[in-house]
This record gives sequence, structure tokens and C-alpha cells, in this order.
Amino acid sequence: MSGLTAQSFQASLDKFQKRLSKENKRRFPQTSLEGVKLEMKEIQKRLGPEKNLRNFNRLKKFLEGMKQVEQLVQVFLNCSEVVAYVWGPIKLALMMVSTKVENLDRLLGVYEEIGEVIHGVGKYDRLFRNYPDIRRILEMYFYDILEFHHEVLELFSKSNWTRMLSYAWPTFKTRFDPIIDSLKRHRDLLSDEKITAILEESQQNNRVIETIPTGFQEIITKLDQLQKDIDDKKLQAHEHKIKRKEILKTKLHPPNYHQHQLLASKKRSAPSSGNWVFQDPKFKAWLGGDLIMDSILYINGIPGSGKTTLLSKIITSLLSDSATNGSIVLYFYFKHDDKFGKTKDAMLLAILMQLAEQDDVLLEYIYQKCAGLAESEILQELFLQGMLTHCFEKCGKVRIVLDALDEAEEAEKDIEDMRPVIAWLKEQASPAVSRGYQLRLLVSGQRDGHIDEALSEYPAINLDKAARHKTDIMDYAYSRALNIQARFKLGPDEYSDIICKVAEFANGMFLYVKVVLDNLLEQRSVAKFRKELNQENFPKGLNQAYERVALRIFDEAHESKSSAAVNILGWIVTSGRPLRWREIQARFCIDPEDAICDPEERLEDSCKILCSSLVDFEPCCDHKDTESEQVVSIVHPTASSYLIQTGRLKVFKEHAQAAIYFSQYLLSHPFESHLVDTEIRDQAVGGYYALHDYACAFWYHHFRSALSTPSDISNNLIDSVIRYAEPLISLFQPASQLPSIEGQDRIGTFAQNDVLSKVNECWELGVQESKLAQQVTRIRAIIESIVQNDLDNAQDEVFYGLHGVLRYKCPNPKCILFANGFSSSEKRDHHIREHERPFKCPTPGCYAQTVGFSSSKILDHHIRRLHSRSDRVSLFPKGREPGPYDIYKAAMRGDIEAVKRFRRKGVPLERVKNNNKNTPLLLAARHNHLLVCEYLVREGSNPYYSMDCFPIGEAIKNNDIPLFDLLRSLSTHKCPPYSESRMMEIAIAYDAEDMVQEISKHWGPFEVRNIEGAALHTFSRKAQLQRLDTDIFARQKRALHKLIAKSNPYFYESDQETLKKSFPSDMSLFIETITKDWDRLSQYSAGKEVSYAITDVLLDITDTLRNCGCNTVSLVNRALARLAATCEKSNEKMKAYKRNLVFRAIPNANANEMVGSSLLIYLAARSGELILVEPLIPLTQDIDQKDHNSPFTPLSAAAGQLHIEVVKILVESGRVNLEQESSRDTTVLLFKNGKIYINPAVVRSDRRKDIKDEPICDDPRKLSL
Repeated sequence: MSGLTAQSFQASLDKFQKRLSKENKRRFPQTSLEGVKLEMKEIQKRLGPEKNLRNFNRLKKFLEGMKQVEQLVQVFLNCSEVVAYVWGPIKLALMMVSTKVENLDRLLGVYEEIGEVIHGVGKYDRLFRNYPDIRRILEMYFYDILEFHHEVLELFSKSNWTRMLSYAWPTFKTRFDPIIDSLKRHRDLLSDEKITAILEESQQNNRVIETIPTGFQEIITKLDQLQKDIDDKKLQAHEHKIKRKEILKTKLHPPNYHQHQLLASKKRSAPSSGNWVFQDPKFKAWLGGDLIMDSILYINGIPGSGKTTLLSKIITSLLSDSATNGSIVLYFYFKHDDKFGKTKDAMLLAILMQLAEQDDVLLEYIYQKCAGLAESEILQELFLQGMLTHCFEKCGKVRIVLDALDEAEEAEKDIEDMRPVIAWLKEQASPAVSRGYQLRLLVSGQRDGHIDEALSEYPAINLDKAARHKTDIMDYAYSRALNIQARFKLGPDEYSDIICKVAEFANGMFLYVKVVLDNLLEQRSVAKFRKELNQENFPKGLNQAYERVALRIFDEAHESKSSAAVNILGWIVTSGRPLRWREIQARFCIDPEDAICDPEERLEDSCKILCSSLVDFEPCCDHKDTESEQVVSIVHPTASSYLIQTGRLKVFKEHAQAAIYFSQYLLSHPFESHLVDTEIRDQAVGGYYALHDYACAFWYHHFRSALSTPSDISNNLIDSVIRYAEPLISLFQPASQLPSIEGQDRIGTFAQNDVLSKVNECWELGVQESKLAQQVTRIRAIIESIVQNDLDNAQDEVFYGLHGVLRYKCPNPKCILFANGFSSSEKRDHHIREHERPFKCPTPGCYAQTVGFSSSKILDHHIRRLHSRSDRVSLFPKGREPGPYDIYKAAMRGDIEAVKRFRRKGVPLERVKNNNKNTPLLLAARHNHLLVCEYLVREGSNPYYSMDCFPIGEAIKNNDIPLFDLLRSLSTHKCPPYSESRMMEIAIAYDAEDMVQEISKHWGPFEVRNIEGAALHTFSRKAQLQRLDTDIFARQKRALHKLIAKSNPYFYESDQETLKKSFPSDMSLFIETITKDWDRLSQYSAGKEVSYAITDVLLDITDTLRNCGCNTVSLVNRALARLAATCEKSNEKMKAYKRNLVFRAIPNANANEMVGSSLLIYLAARSGELILVEPLIPLTQDIDQKDHNSPFTPLSAAAGQLHIEVVKILVESGRVNLEQESSRDTTVLLFKNGKIYINPAVVRSDRRKDIKDEPICDDPRKLSL
């Protein structure tokens, strides 16, 4: 036995036994095969009267196989208590599921499947006896069986498991399927011909062979590989579970409760602080009592008493004990300074996410419930409460701890809004025992008269009166006083004086002691210390303690320091989210009026020195040791209240100044769209964009607060806020423009309310697609591209010191990860996909569980196609076409069972049939057979097989996004660079507008420019008149505009379809880009391969350019040249469309300017385009001018192609030389009897067969006579 396997085997035994309850540990050893059979008879007796007898003969092989395993394990693996691991779990599982025949049938089916695998293992007993190394297979057998029993007990041992079985069973199945697969592989290994040979030898030889002969070493290698495969599958299953949790976390957006618990735990004064609560009778009754009144415990105290720190201690203890007592521990901290973390919805979401993290069955249930819902549907309070109730019923023991319920947003606004939440929590706790589970609720808060009343019938612990709590406070005071004594070299009397005074006025407040002692410790001299300790100055309460600190940092400090403290505290108190120290530093460095960032303006003093004990530093969870990333927060809500009530901070003024500052910042030069990349990079390296995370997400917060806060501040400040609101609203608007607010009285109440409503409307409509958002996306892309090695030491220090380390961030300003970010672009892109494709398939194992869809409609379509019963029925066609039935026909018809059968026979996946370039996957994709496609791709078929055989292209042609997602997401083959171009070409050519958006969704401008020419070439080549009409052109035109907008985003509105009405004055770069694009396309415009939609798009662009005063003659001429190069036989509808394009372009063209080396009229005449020749005649100075690259004039070119109508109109114009000669020294025209004919000698040889001996027209020279 290998060491690793022996350890795993013993660990499996230990784990299995450890999970058993005391009752099962007593019961299982007494259970045998006979006990299982008796239980089966009892079940039949119960089911018989209901006419629900089950076929237990299905278990014959299973029971026989398990008996053989029992005997083998007892003999060869030295496991004397094997019966406890074999028969006990089987009997218990049968007892539990027999109450419902559907569940019983499910379990019998699994047992039957295992029986088919393990039956007959007893015949290898001699093999195991003689070859100890082969016993590894037996160890793995038994290991798999233990794993299976563990999963069964895990599923059926929970309370109320029957209510969750429909959700738990798919999860259970995904666990036991790999186990059964592993058992099958062990059986196949035992059936190996080499093992058979060993078995035959062992039957003739009873001696033990310590080592396997060299010839059979291959068996050991296979065993090692099998173990590796099993470990890999476990790792994959673990990674899948982690990914599922990440998806759910992105969907729910819960507050960071882990970090809140970590930070609260770090504030404990000593490891033993708070231990007294575990001995408190009320707490012990809450933890283990049986009375209804024991279900809720209310811990209360005055502000600053240390409730949060005490609850963190309780939460830590409960979490530690949960592994042994089987309870679920859920907690939430209401945070007064975090708008994301102080609502009842945030609490419900956090509790829900914790349930998913702690229980795999609940993870599946919650995931399936939320997978197909939009965020707005999930956030419905009744939906969340209903889902939580179902989860509680499954859990057994639930402990919920809620801190600072009085700081909930609803409690702050109107306590009536909080009453339904409290009532719901009480409802969950009170009747929990009768529902089959035990829920205990622990709540903390200050006594505000409302929460007390709501929980008045339940026990409460009042920290203000708890003697042991006061002892903890004094222990903390002793510890801190020692530091003061050491700093100022105090004697025992002064040390005692500190303790006595603190004890006198602490009144149960940890916070009071902290603020007072911090203030004493921070005095700069012994004299100052003694002055503070003087009875007259010593604070008698918390507000007085704050006042002593305020006097020192505001009044006594140097003006520069006090000013910095005011600015810091003003922003912290009014901030929309917790701030990092680097952000505060950046605000001192950035001057938006002059659009500069001066890193030398950074503060040399720390925030703690400037603001003393009014602030706290909290380490960032991602960068614990980085000072710049530390989160700065107000020490307690009471400190904010003190600053506001005393007038040291004025809320309106702080919000107004912040609104103006961030408006100036976002409107400043470095955010303008016309900046080149190098300038943006320079600004980034200099630190200017360090505040864009906060400014983009919270400008609204400050404007809304400033405009809705009653104030007696001067109207000048209000006017300034309103004046800066309008341009910012314009910058953040989505495509639909909001009405202007110009012309209104900006000082009156009406104007203020009007602007406020527009600010709210702008934010609610969404800012992610706004004008500024596009520029911020570009800025962030350049920031991401900055390489640390390219920066010198000074640049590196500024760049990372102000911008922070994490550069890959969510583009949605309403997402918390808009600022927090990710460590890699891959994680960021995965997160973005969760925003863009939030609708997940709930079916276990489906690729769309991870990929998701952009709308519930597409998800519903996917479920109907891939998972509905009707689809499954269609997979078994009734008849077959005549001729040999192969994998190609099976794939084409959607016969998945036949495809699997051919595959098992070894039919290759990528071989084409009869050189027709069709692979099975291509045929399945072409005929929309999703299940066959899914199977083939999972088997390794390549959706990007070749340029000629392009399975994913079939999905694109049909605009089939679900199939496209399936092929792309499941494939293990990397998409080659040429395939991206090929996909876009197909999408445009086949009018697949949705696909154009889907393929290019994550492309940047440069990626689009690299592909644009080839894509438009294909569009031009594929857009044949025979299959197109004007309606299709209109859709193609939209798709083309969106593609071009990807490479030139700054010239389109936010819908990426509508050109702006005006461009910036400097258009040279854009004109150069457009000219190059269309020059590149001109080579594809010959013959029938023209696309009118391309010309239409070009004319749109020239119209806008002309409105901006740009010279567009060259571009218009190119458009006309494309039209002139066609000679197909159009239908009347297409002729009309083309005629409209010509008349739209002609007024802005110059017929005498060369396009390349040709005149427009020459190109039109050569192609026979009468629609274009006719309007060009009066505009062309010299119609007889020869083409520069050929000896032809328009007349000779038209005659050579036998374009009779064109020749006629040129002759009748009277502006051509009728006697001109062709390149063959013969006249183009012949004159007979006053009529004009085309000279057959000048006609191309392939057209001469069409010559008719008919005149073109009368000779105008004869008519004039």
C-alpha cells in the first residue's frame, strides 16, 4: 500500500466516523445484511396497502456485491468494524427515503447502478491475498463506497431534507456520478487481461508475492494514473463550487461581511475581553435553552459601549463551535458610514450568501432560484425573505447575529420602516422548533425606545450595568495608562489619578476611555498632559472628550494642520463610501481648476496625527501592510454627530464643496475625449486620475445631498452647485438627452428642485454608457497598460502611491468593484461577464450555468432548446434515410444516441466526409442540434476547425447566440486570431446584427481597426443583389455603423450607431483614418461585388464631416466610384435605392477630380451605370478625356462593353467626338444612312455574339442639317 493511499484510506474512515451522530455510532455496528433485508420487508408492508410496492429485486446485485466487499475488506484491509461502514448507512438511507416513493425510487436506482459495477468482486480474493500491491484496487473500491455513503448521509441527515430534495438531488448526483465512474474504472482495471493472467497464476499458487512481476508493472502505472484522475476530478469539482459561489456573489452583491468581522475582531482590547458573556445565564439560555423566550437575545448599551467588539467575540466563538455542533452561523454588521452596508436588503443578501457558502445543498438551491432572475427581481424583499425561510427549514440549527440594528438605514430614516424586518426576524425565531429547525437570533443596538419595545418580551443584556463588562473596560484603562506613564515618566500617583478619573466618568463606555486616553497619550509635553488631566479640563462625558480632541487639532494646531484636519474630516463624514488614505492624499494634490496634480502637496503627517482619535485606520483586506491603501473612517457615529452639532463641520457646505470640486475634476482637460494616448499616459503617471474612481461613482451622492439639504448658507454656494450640475449632467447622460435647465432662475427653490430631479433622473437612467464613461474606459485601458519597469523610482512612487495597486476594475460605477478592482484582467473580465450575462441556466452541468445570457428571454429559449422534454423526444428519430447510417447523418439529424454510439466505436471527430469539408460538429451546428453540439465539443471537437470548415460560423449565420455561446464556452481549443476576423466577416455578411455586437463586445478600438478592412471586404463580396433588398440594407447599415464606432468611438453617440451632429474642430486624424479605410475597400468594389450599405454608411460620414466644415469631396467621389463600378442587372427596387444614393452624393462631388487615375464618368460608362452617367455628363468638363491607365475614353469604354444605352446618352449629349478612334486605330462608331452604329471591331470578343445590326440612334449631325 502506498503511503499516500494508506493515509487517504484511513482519513476516509476517520472522516466517515467523525460525521456520524452519537445515535448512529451506536446503531450502525449492530446492523447487518439481515437487518437491511428486514427493513426492506418493513417498507413493503407500509407501502403495500397504498399499492406502492417497490421492486427490491433491483438491489440483488448491490447487496451481493456489498457482502463480497465486506468480506474482502475484513480479510485484506484489517478493518474489523467494516459492518458499521457497509450496512448501517444503507439501512438508514432506506428508512429515511421510504416515506416518499419517488425518493425511494431515486435511491434504488443509484444502488442498482452501483450493484452492476461491484457485483462479482469476490472472485478476486486470491489475487488480493497473493499480491498485496493489487490490494490498492480494493482500497480504492472501499474508499469510493465510503465516499458514496458519506454523501447519502450528508443529504438525508438534514432536517426537512424532503423539501429541498428537488434542489439537493442534482448536486448529489454530480457528486456520486464521479464516484460511480471511479468504481467502473476500477472494475475495468480488474478485468484487464494482465490481471486475468495474474488471477489464473494465483489460483495455482497460494504463496504471497510481495512484488508484481516486471511484465505487470503497467497495472501499477494505471493505478497511479487512476488515482491522479480521481484527484483531478475532485479538484475540478472544488473549483466548480468556488466559481459557483463567485457567480452568486456577483449576482447578490452582498456587503463584505468577512472584512467587517475581521476589523471588529481586531478592535478587542485584550484576548480575554468579553469572555464573561459566555458565562452569562441569559446567553447560555439563548445558546442552549428550550423555551420560546430563549430564541432571541438583545444586547444593548449606550453608544460607544463596545457592543460591536463584543459581538465579534461571540461570532468568532459560534463559528468555531459550528463544525462540531452542526449549526449554521450567520451574521451582519450594520455600518452607518457605508451606504452599501446599512440596509435591510444588504442584511438579507449577506445572510443568504453565507448560507450558500456554508452548505452545498443550499448553494444549489439559492443558485437555481437566482440564476434566471434580474437583479431587481432578486432584491424584492418578499422574495429574499421567502428564500431564507426555506433555507432555515433545511438547516437544523441556525444562529443569526445582527450588530447595530439601530444603525440600519431604515431605522435612521423612519423606525416604522424597520418594524417589518424585526417582525419577520421574530417570526423566524419564535415558531422555528415547530417547523423542525431551531433558529436563534442575537441583536445588538442602543436603547432608542423602538428596538427595546419590539423585543421587550425577550431577555436582554445591558452592558451599561454589566459588572464584568466594566471590569473589561478598566483592564483596558490599566493597559493604556501604562503607556502614558512610560511616555511621560509618571509616578504612581499620577498613574492612579488617570485610572480613577477614567473610572468615574466611563459609565460603561469603551469608546470614552479610548478617546480620553488617546488624547492624553498624544499630548506633546508633560505640561500639556498635566493640563489635560486637570480636573477642570478632564472630560465628564463622551462629547467633552471629543471637545478636548477638537480643541487640540482645530484650535491649538498650526493653521496648515487644522485646515488639513477640517478638509479630511469633512470628506470622511460626508463621503459616499469608506475612503483610502491615498485618495485623501490625492485630493490635496489635484487642482482641477488648473488641471494639475502636484505630488509634493501630499501630507507628510499621518491622518492619525492630524485628526487624532476622531479617526480610525482599518487595514485593507488586499493590502494589509500598505499605508496608502488603509481605510480611514470616523471613530464612531457619535464623533460625526459631535462635529456637526457643534458646527465644526457643516454638512451642506461639505457636500456643496465636494460637488463643485468633483464636477471641476471630471470636466477638466485630462478627461477630454480628444486627448491622445501619450498625453493620457503622462497624466496617469503623474497621478491625476487617482480620484476618478470616487468621482465617477459619487458625484451624484454629493450633488443630491447638497441640493436636498436644508441650509442657511449663502445663495452664492447654492448657485455654484447648480451652475456646475448642468455640464456634469450632460457628461453623464446616456443616449437619451435630458432637457436643458438653461433660462431658469437658478437661485429659486424651483430651480434647485428642478436640478435635483434631473440629477436623480440622470443617475437612475444609468451612467455606464455615458460620454464620460467611454473616456474613462479608455483612460483605464491605458492605466492598465503601464508597465512598472518603464517607470523610474519617482514615477513609480507617485503612480502606485496615488492610484493604488489594483488596476483592473469593473466599469459599472454602481458596482462596489468599480473602485476595489481585481488582481488580474481575467478576473475583471469574468466579473464583467456576470454583469452583462446575469441570467444563468439552473440545470446542473450545463455550460450556461457559468456563461449565462444577457436576457431572460434568451435563457428561456436556451432551456426550451436544450433541456425541455420535447427536445429530448426529438432526439430519437423514428426513421432513417436510405443508405449507410454514419456519424455525419446522425449529427445532421440530431440523433445523439447514434452519435455517441459511433464515437464509442472510435470514429474520429474532425475527419471530413468525402472531402466535402463537413465535420459532424459543422453538420450539427448547421441544423441547430444543441445537444449533439454540446456532446461533440465536450468530446474535443474543434468549433474553429478551419477556414473552410467553420462550425461556429453556422451559429453566426443563423444569429444563434445560445449555440454560439455553447461552442465558444465549452471548447478547449483556443480561438485562432484569424477566426476572430472570420467570425466578424460572417456576422456582417449574413446580416447577423446581434452577432456583430456579441463578437465585438470586448474589443477595443485597435482590435476593431485590425479587422475592419477584412470584415467590410467580406461584406462587400457577400452582399449580392439577388438575395438583398433595402430592408436588409438598413439592418446591415446599422451593423456597419456599430462596427466603425468601435474603432472611432468618439465620433458617435453613446448608442454607437448615430453619428454626432458635430465633431471637434481638429478632424485631420479622423479624416485620415476614414480615407485609409475606404481606400483599402476600393479594390473590392468591382463587378457584382458591391455593397450599397457600405456606400450609404460612407455618405452618412461625409454628411457629418461637411456640416463641420470639412472638405469631403474626395470621400464623396470614392462613394460614387463604388457605385460607378457596378454593372449588375438590378431589380426596380434596387435601382431606386441606388438612384437615391447617386442623387444624394452628386451635389457634393467633383466630377473632374480623379478617383485614383480615373474620372467618375469613365468608371460609370465602363460599368454601364446609366443611373450615374446621366447626372455626371453636365458636371464633367472633358468627357473625351482618356483614362490614365488605359487608352479608353468613356465612349470607347462603353462601346467596348456593348453598353448601348450609355453610348446612346453620350452621343445625344452632343459633348463627345463622334469620330474618335479606339486603341485599335479604328473609329468607335459607324455611320450609315443617317444612323449611328457601334463598330463591332471595338467590342470585346466575348460580347460580339450579342451585337445586333440595329442602329443606336440617329446621327445628330444629319439632324442638324
